[in-house]
Amino acid sequence: MARIVAFEPQPKWGSIIAALSIAFICLVTLAPGAPDAIAEARNCQPWCDDPLVADFIRNIVLFAPMGFGLRLAGVRPRWAILAGALLSATVELLQIRVIVGRDASVLDWISNTLGTIAGVGIADQLRAILLPLPRNALRLTIGAFTAWVGILILGAWGSQPAPTEFPFWGQRTPRLRQYPPFRGELLTGRINGVELPSARLSNDEGIRAPLREGRLQVDAVVLPGQPSPPTEIAPILRVADGTLREILLLGRSNKELVFRYRLRATRLRLENPAFALAGAFPPARDMDGQEPESPESLSVVLDRGRLTLTAHNQARTQQRLFALTAASAWSFFLPWDYWYGPNAALLSLLWLGALLAPVGYWGGRSAGESRIRWTALAIAIMMVPATLVVLPQAFPLAPAKASEFIAAIGGLALGWILAALVERRQRRRAVMPRGVAPPND
Repeated sequence: MARIVAFEPQPKWGSIIAALSIAFICLVTLAPGAPDAIAEARNCQPWCDDPLVADFIRNIVLFAPMGFGLRLAGVRPRWAILAGALLSATVELLQIRVIVGRDASVLDWISNTLGTIAGVGIADQLRAILLPLPRNALRLTIGAFTAWVGILILGAWGSQPAPTEFPFWGQRTPRLRQYPPFRGELLTGRINGVELPSARLSNDEGIRAPLREGRLQVDAVVLPGQPSPPTEIAPILRVADGTLREILLLGRSNKELVFRYRLRATRLRLENPAFALAGAFPPARDMDGQEPESPESLSVVLDRGRLTLTAHNQARTQQRLFALTAASAWSFFLPWDYWYGPNAALLSLLWLGALLAPVGYWGGRSAGESRIRWTALAIAIMMVPATLVVLPQAFPLAPAKASEFIAAIGGLALGWILAALVERRQRRRAVMPRGVAPPND
């Protein structure tokens, strides 16, 4: 079988990676956007919580494979970097002059070029990354574990509520440019037991202080009306400050109940995910006929790391509990509006394990003697669960579940096993006569 990853120029595979990367870049950057969204963002600057840092990081990740592929194909570093810079400049110019609804900036060009440089650097250091010497492997292990802890801290800290200090304004079924209208009727809407007015709030601290402590209750009774578009949120209750920053939002998207509150991650200019309860509202066909529409009771309870969404009517009760964990930082970087749903827990577990796989791999290669290696593994197995236990105590989060410990240890074990297999293959190659291919495992 041909080797895909090598430690020398590979024109075939490098060209394939570079070509696919360029095609993907053109696909995601040259597709028309929504002009209204760009105009809204420009009107809000600098007060709107746009995900500037998340965009910067995504652009680096977007262009890194192209730089990697060009360098792997044998292109000199300076020419590969120049190609990335020219492609990025072309994209930005097209977004300004030709493509409708796309916002170009110098910052995008810088981040794209940095992504190309990162890809070139990874290609140049590929052997040192995949087959490091024991001393370098130990450094990589420490760096990877430190990064894992840092990412978990970001997830734990970033998931906390972050209301602003500016005056709050209440909004009941508002008609806003960036949202479709709610097509039902709001009968009552309360936050922490107080009816929310469509006006400047007389007691901001009644919302701000409990929200900072991780506690909030939102209750509404509505006549659902016709469903809103599936990918958009029709606001039912909303609180915003005087600078147009959204503090919290309760809304409807088709048959889903959606709730969102401002996070600390938003202060870092990252994405602000929401929470969704599927099947909270009846489908449109159930509302046809002569019988009057029955009221729907909606409830959101946030209590120090646990958020519960409930929808109740005469026919059924829908409820979902979300346990906020430190393994949620992945949702701060997604390039689309994400709503936590049934798949969020699985994605968090995969993220948790995948981040630890490099720790296990480099840890497995960091010591030559078996005794030292098993000692290092034992230390890692103790430190990882300790981190998962300590973080929920430091931040108001739900305690780590058994599945999180299993995912973390599983990621370590996977990397460790891969390191053992690679080392065994290296030893076989070392004893084989030159010119004789090793047998396939």
